Amino acid sequence: HHPLFEEGDTHYMRVKVLQRGDDEREFTARWEECAEDFSNTKNPFSKILFLSDGLCGSSCTTGTMTSYLIAKKNPKHREIKYVTFGGTGGAAHEAKQKLAGYSFPGGNVKDGSKVAKKTFAWALFLLMMTSLGGLDHEQKKVMDFLSALANEVPDWVDALPWFTQSQIFQKVLQQRNVPDEYLFIQTDFYLPQWYYGVTGDNASNWDLTELNRMHSDASQAFEKF
Repeated sequence: HHPLFEEGDTHYMRVKVLQRGDDEREFTARWEECAEDFSNTKNPFSKILFLSDGLCGSSCTTGTMTSYLIAKKNPKHREIKYVTFGGTGGAAHEAKQKLAGYSFPGGNVKDGSKVAKKTFAWALFLLMMTSLGGLDHEQKKVMDFLSALANEVPDWVDALPWFTQSQIFQKVLQQRNVPDEYLFIQTDFYLPQWYYGVTGDNASNWDLTELNRMHSDASQAFEKF
């Protein structure tokens, strides 16, 4: 029984609702005690491998990529590398051309229908105002904008695309850097194997024999640091 938890308590029970964008969502409530509880904890490892199938995305990318790049800037303190399996296969140099240890980097997206509806509504409002005001030249600009906006959506899709709502910038690379989603950093080590039954939300369904084989193969990368 941990002193931070009440009997039978889980982090899912400590929830609060916050407004994020247009939507209200549930978030884990902050525990002030955690900072004190782990204040003396230190990472004892100087060489770290992030094992991935290339589908480590969103917050997973944010966490691993941030620490990966910080380590690149301070290699004397800690070395971090990605070891990745999957991809299109082939020789290591071929696989690395398309395979990274992460995907869809941090940056939450917004429902395209909500963005499009608001944009169209404002454009139509401007169209009405320019028409009432007799601003023919400005009216044509709005019409061109509406036409261009409609042409951005292929006629074969059954839903509007989602748009980036917020983005993450890795300033470790340089002060004025492109957002993470436009970066491609190929994996450091490539595992030319496929492993099955080693992912998913329910760990009880994982294949332990396959999991051990995967970890054993990946651990060989430590010899190449």
